[in-house]
Amino acid sequence: MKDGSMMTEKIRLSLPRCFVGKAVWGLVAGLLLVGCDVPDRHDIEMFRKPAVWEVAAPQERSDEVRIEKTSLLPPSAEPSPARENWQFWYLHHVEPDGVIGGGMMQSQRTTSDQIKLTLNERTLIKMRGGKDTSPDAPWRPNAHACLNANEQTFWHSSEGQLLRTECRVRRGPLQTTKFIELSGDTIRFDVDHLTSRAKKNVPHQGPLGGPLAVYQSLLGNPLRSRERREATVLLPIQETLAALLIRGRSDALAKRMTDQGLVLDSLHEAVAVVSIADGRQRERYYWYDDEGVVQATNITGESRFTYRCDEAQYAELGEAFLENVYPITIQLPGKPIPPGNVKQLAINVDLSPQPDDVGGNAEPASAPERLRLPVAPRQYVQSLDAGHQRVITAAQPVSAKKLAGRFEIFESPSRAADTAATPIVDYRSAGVRKMLAVATSMTGMSNQEKAIELNRTVHSLLSFEPLSVGIRPAGAVAEANIADSTEHAILLIAMLRARGVPARMALGMRHLSGQAASETDSAETDAEAEQPSSRFVYHAWVIAKTEDDWISLDPTTGSETSADCIALKIDDLSDLDAKTFVDQYLAILASLRMTVSAALVQ
Repeated sequence: MKDGSMMTEKIRLSLPRCFVGKAVWGLVAGLLLVGCDVPDRHDIEMFRKPAVWEVAAPQERSDEVRIEKTSLLPPSAEPSPARENWQFWYLHHVEPDGVIGGGMMQSQRTTSDQIKLTLNERTLIKMRGGKDTSPDAPWRPNAHACLNANEQTFWHSSEGQLLRTECRVRRGPLQTTKFIELSGDTIRFDVDHLTSRAKKNVPHQGPLGGPLAVYQSLLGNPLRSRERREATVLLPIQETLAALLIRGRSDALAKRMTDQGLVLDSLHEAVAVVSIADGRQRERYYWYDDEGVVQATNITGESRFTYRCDEAQYAELGEAFLENVYPITIQLPGKPIPPGNVKQLAINVDLSPQPDDVGGNAEPASAPERLRLPVAPRQYVQSLDAGHQRVITAAQPVSAKKLAGRFEIFESPSRAADTAATPIVDYRSAGVRKMLAVATSMTGMSNQEKAIELNRTVHSLLSFEPLSVGIRPAGAVAEANIADSTEHAILLIAMLRARGVPARMALGMRHLSGQAASETDSAETDAEAEQPSSRFVYHAWVIAKTEDDWISLDPTTGSETSADCIALKIDDLSDLDAKTFVDQYLAILASLRMTVSAALVQ
């Protein structure tokens, strides 16, 4: 490249003041920065403007250089330390939100005949809430953000052949593990879906590349214009194979990251098309320097661009997603919740409109599929009409007389499912029996005394980590030292049921006292500005049936839940499915618009 090719215009890199502020919901399918491993959402045939190479006249492509399929490197390329040992950092950037995620990738030769590639990535997938609460405003749910992450390790032969892969993928509170091994002409998948395990063999012949194939191919070997390289690649996230076509294009002006921010520069350009057997395709552009180091990428049709940076920039600009330790965060506007112990909390809930609710004079439809906040122990619900609720949570039970029939009270009878053993609630397992042996003798105790004592036991034996695996059988949780709120709840439920106490899991959210809620934390002087928000995070706890009533227990604290816990769902865990667990939780959030109307804090 020539020095004169760089333009002096500099574009400031906008950064979010809080990673759950503004949002881009369309990023859910675009988690990975890697060259191939992104869920496909774009069909080439539906692009408004086809790529240049798709419509170029035949004579313009007569000098095209073709590299045979499965060969990502030109035949003349020789192995070198620079191509085998490298480390790059990348940031995902979306206007106007700024940095929403990023990742580190590393390649190193570990033995004389093996190269190890590592990818660690985090991305905050956001949904933007609305400020306009006027009757004519379009309905929007609360702003919330879901943490997606993946850690992938790939082992290749010196010739570039993929040998095996280990992959840990996180979506919100759940982490899935995948082991993939290539042997002869067979690919063996072993996937731990938490509540189930899947194994399958996929036949394949010939060399196979991994998700970082484009980065490997370009590094030290820039493509000439119209040169093409082809390969078959493995996509671990999708658990499938895909055809990869990389085609060189003319140099182009593109943004790259520097110490001064984003600037326009003249870079080499390549386009890669990933095609899966079911007809899905995805086109991604790569801009890279003379050494073949990718400086920026973009999926056609996406608002997100990925820029290469240095380690210091990655640590500084990626602080919001790197230091985030909560799988899901939710912003509730309205009255601010002061620091302290929440004694009572009042929430106004607007429900997602049904078709009959919109634009006409018809009364709101009370369709059964409309998701609502449920009643729970010390969570009282008033149905104002088919589209609105008022919910009050309290630190102490409120008498039915005081509620005067205006609020629903949790009065569910215990069922057989509340004491049943399931694959998740495996209370006969050795791990659970070991935990029960540690607990105080239950002889002569009431159900309430058993529940309180077992809650303390789980709290004392497990350390709380918001980003643990998420769902494991109670026996496996008992053998671990670290667990998240869901796993704490699963173990406590198993121990309660083993002692004859009916128990269920409450799935919801908990207020973070003293945490910065959003960029609107400070008082606003503009009357049109949004009210301050309170920050809530994903949380799970346990409700247990005692002799007199149901009580609400939080094993992450060892005590009863405070009034700052809001239940979104009550589950007996009879058919818990890890594949839909997060989807169901996010669907509830997407169906509600909650506002804090009052908070009593001690």
